[in-house]
Amino acid sequence: MASYLHFSSLVLGYLLASASANPVPEAEPDPNPQVSLPPLIPSVPGFADPLSSLTPPLPVLQVPTPPKDSPPFVGSNIKPKKIGYFWTGAGDNDHADFLATYSLDDVRPSPDYGIMDNCSQSIVQDTFGTFIWLTDVPTSGNSPHHLGSTLDGKTLVGGGLLSLLKTQDTAFYFDVSNPYRPKFKKSNRALTAAITDEIRAKPDGGFLITYMGSAGGTSPGRLVETDSDFNIIAQHPQDVDGNANIFEDLFNPHGLSVDFDKNIILTSDFIVPLSILKPSLGKISDNTLRLWNLASRTIISTITIPNGGGIQDVKFIPGNKESAALATAVHLGQIWIIYPFRTDPNGKQGVAELFYDLGPKARDQVAI
Repeated sequence: MASYLHFSSLVLGYLLASASANPVPEAEPDPNPQVSLPPLIPSVPGFADPLSSLTPPLPVLQVPTPPKDSPPFVGSNIKPKKIGYFWTGAGDNDHADFLATYSLDDVRPSPDYGIMDNCSQSIVQDTFGTFIWLTDVPTSGNSPHHLGSTLDGKTLVGGGLLSLLKTQDTAFYFDVSNPYRPKFKKSNRALTAAITDEIRAKPDGGFLITYMGSAGGTSPGRLVETDSDFNIIAQHPQDVDGNANIFEDLFNPHGLSVDFDKNIILTSDFIVPLSILKPSLGKISDNTLRLWNLASRTIISTITIPNGGGIQDVKFIPGNKESAALATAVHLGQIWIIYPFRTDPNGKQGVAELFYDLGPKARDQVAI
């Protein structure tokens, strides 16, 4: 199995968290917010292997072939205190994408191959890196990207960055109520958006997720919201002014940060996804962030970083008295500070100021 792995996404430690913030009202449900469809070509035993090998690669969109089954594996019955979940996929894009579960217990073993846990009076073994379980999803070639957890730690959601290339569902949910044997729960897709990216859990259940592009990979994308049953209930913005805003300037939300106490959201616009898929006429990068009212899910203002060349991420600074956030501008190789409650000379809410220049080597480098 190892030969098929490429770990293209983050590790999510199994951390049970409590919702300390006040509940936030959900959006008004969209009457037609989501769809979940089986693969266009059904999976037939013995048919997937020859079909995938005979199908030629195409520009941008790919033939939606059914996935090959993951190779057989032997799971482990260990029950570590710390767990790593890896949402990833096969290097050949033909085998099913999957969630891999590993032990992250990294306590050095005592001479008796264990160490006493003073709290539970049990032996904690060093099993770091031990494979526990593998959970397939019913599609392949999704380019697994971010992985997020509900605040109670019982459900994970993994995004498919390039699921649209095979016209597949774009978000995949896993039941981890038994943390050692995750089960695939469901998948879905938004009707107006694709290119699933950043994920934030809501205090009362469900998620807010940035979808960087439209259903065709262009601008505008959307801020997608689910309820506590992980049904898509809205694709923001939904109001007239908000839709006018995202069609006026490129809207390709990548980064996402939510301040539940101050009732604000920041999203950062990165790049038009279709512009970097081959064949391409050239990359189209964004220079903006959107400041949102959390309760109404409406855009307050557009904040511009001149010549930013892709605002890859934004994060609120914990404990900052002004609820300031840091944002990364890829082309400039700079970090900017965003003050969401300050106003500019024209009275517009939201101000961006240069915080730190990382220097010439950081310019046009994505991983800043």
